[in-house]
Amino acid sequence: MLGPGQKLGAYQLIDRLGAGGMGEVWKAEDPRLGRTVAIKILSPKIAADRDAIPRLQREARTAAQLYHPNIATIHSIEEDEGRHFIVMEYVPGDPLKKVMHERRMTELEVCRMARGVADALAEAHEKGIVHRDIKPDNIIVNGQRVKVLDFGVAKRVGFEPVVSDDAPTAFVTQQGMIVGTVFYMSPEQALGKPLDARSDIFSLGVVMYEAITGRQPFAGETITETITQIVRDEPAAAAQLNPTISHGFNAIIERCLRKKREERFANAAELSAALEQQLATEIFTAPTMVKPLPAITPVRRSRAWLWVVGAVVLALAAAALLRMRKPETVAAKPVTVVTAAPVPAETAVVVTPPVIEEKPQPPPERLPPPRPEPPPDAHTHFQFGEEALLNHDFGHAARELQIALDHAGELDDRERRLAELGLAIANGERLRAAELGREIHRLYPGDPDLERIRREFIKEPPPRPFRRRLGRP
Repeated sequence: MLGPGQKLGAYQLIDRLGAGGMGEVWKAEDPRLGRTVAIKILSPKIAADRDAIPRLQREARTAAQLYHPNIATIHSIEEDEGRHFIVMEYVPGDPLKKVMHERRMTELEVCRMARGVADALAEAHEKGIVHRDIKPDNIIVNGQRVKVLDFGVAKRVGFEPVVSDDAPTAFVTQQGMIVGTVFYMSPEQALGKPLDARSDIFSLGVVMYEAITGRQPFAGETITETITQIVRDEPAAAAQLNPTISHGFNAIIERCLRKKREERFANAAELSAALEQQLATEIFTAPTMVKPLPAITPVRRSRAWLWVVGAVVLALAAAALLRMRKPETVAAKPVTVVTAAPVPAETAVVVTPPVIEEKPQPPPERLPPPRPEPPPDAHTHFQFGEEALLNHDFGHAARELQIALDHAGELDDRERRLAELGLAIANGERLRAAELGREIHRLYPGDPDLERIRREFIKEPPPRPFRRRLGRP
């Protein structure tokens, strides 16, 4: 049995993070590089399969080619005294499953999370890698940062699933390894058909549905019942379970959950673009964003209305006097007052004092106070600033990005550099922006946020022509 403080190869185990179908996951220290890593120790059943280890090595090499801020990197596959293990990037934060269990997420939070996952899927799909196991357990959330785990590892490991009706949650291979959680499988995956990138899009749609409604769209008591629902039944619309969902976000979820894969988003990049558009709508209509009131144009009116107001005042005064003298007749007969002013007859005012019956009112229902929104952190200000920049609201972008940089300790290196780039663009510092853009591209090639900013703003300055001065060599 392994325990904290024990050595596994060159690594010092720190804490057991969890266990799954592939084995145990540990937090560990790599003393050679002085960094914290996550180690997935393969179960004995998988390690005993002669074909499984070479297959894992091939998949790990493929997944190690993925570099994206929303993908947890695989470092290596190693072996120590018969124990085979995978060394991965350690990702601080909580699994999405834990976050959803603790509270209902807002649409803005779910949109941000889903866009991060969609960006990661777009990077993987471009390299020919289909995840096949997108679920809340494989998504780590840390503030606004999102990381997807297990790329290339759970993808093609094991054989075709053998289904037993008493196993309620997961497909199990002949070697006992989980290759996909049933609740999040696409129809084609549940039926054992060949998969493509659109299977991951369906699974992400299930995750979004559960995060925003608190319920899984397909949840039978057994594998067979759940598969039947996935293949045959349409779930209740997310907007029916959570009326606060916007029409746009509900439409995105419904499109992801189409039974026919050709009716879903064509690829993860298209889904990411739809989520980005929805996210921009959510950010700029959020309560934290103060909108200016519309201008009110004064309307010129005739002074005849003053006579009408005077007539009403006189009528009310007369009614009050009559009520003081004969209250029983006031309620029975209307009082008609016609002003002596030169007002047309149709402007005569008839005032009928109402009969008010006082009835005991039930005490107002005591509603629980709304949960206060947490104050924006550096990540939120960075997100607001980036969205404002892409909408060419440079003043707002500069304010938000400066606040984010004032708390740069809460940002990772990538976000800090992007915030500096956005601030340079908002302030019109073109040369500095181009320099920062080149540096970020060198450190984080293919970063989706950088690419959007570069396409929109960064233009490389043309080289200055060399001119020879007369009279000088």
